Amino acid sequence: MFQTKWFFAGITTCLLILTFSVMNYRAISNTSEINSISTRAAAITQNDKKIEDYCGYNPNDEIFKKGDEVIPPPKLSAAMDKWIILLPNVKQQKTEYKQIRFRPNDTVTVNACGCVQTGGKGQTWKSYVDPVETPKFPEFGYKPTSLYHGLMRISDFQGSSSIPGFVRIRDLMYQQNRNNFQLHISENSYLVLGYEDDDYSDNGYHDHDNGNENQCQFTGGAAVEIIIKHDISKIITNKNADSKDKIIKQKPNNSNN
Repeated sequence: MFQTKWFFAGITTCLLILTFSVMNYRAISNTSEINSISTRAAAITQNDKKIEDYCGYNPNDEIFKKGDEVIPPPKLSAAMDKWIILLPNVKQQKTEYKQIRFRPNDTVTVNACGCVQTGGKGQTWKSYVDPVETPKFPEFGYKPTSLYHGLMRISDFQGSSSIPGFVRIRDLMYQQNRNNFQLHISENSYLVLGYEDDDYSDNGYHDHDNGNENQCQFTGGAAVEIIIKHDISKIITNKNADSKDKIIKQKPNNSNN
């Protein structure tokens, strides 16, 4: 009698332990999935990640699924501004970002990554920075393309794209990485990005594929990072000049009146 009771009690205990283990496993799995989905959201909140952290392919990412451009809150200070543009607009030749402003004596660093849906047949996703086409003769390597480049408008700069006044972001990044190039701003202006294509109607970030030559394998939508460093000495000088000007313009304190 007692043995039978102990037997059933043991079975009940085992079932409870098994049920708890399954529930715990599911909770851990759900947490992992939520963490995976919210990786980009966490990066947006912190805004201190590397640009590459925004461009990994995650089909469950809410921003990627919607496919619309997003500009997270920037990091702003007297010395430096940092902006991130997720899924930059590639459905038109140029897009203005008047909230991202440049001042004289600023230096600007541009970084970008990710891919874009360019439309058409077959594998149609291409790199936003350095797109390539499938060569007619594969033994000679990949063939660079004259289209599908992310661009930035720069005044007083030799254009390197098919759109006048715009430079390919690829060329800016090459100069920054290889020749310690710095983009110096000479006048008050704002950011304008562009995109090279002969048909913008089917562009976007939908129906992901690996792209020809697997250039977009494991890579999601495009992202652009703009880092603006301000000339602090100019800011301090201007503030001091304003203060002196205010002191000079103050009326004298005549206590006899």
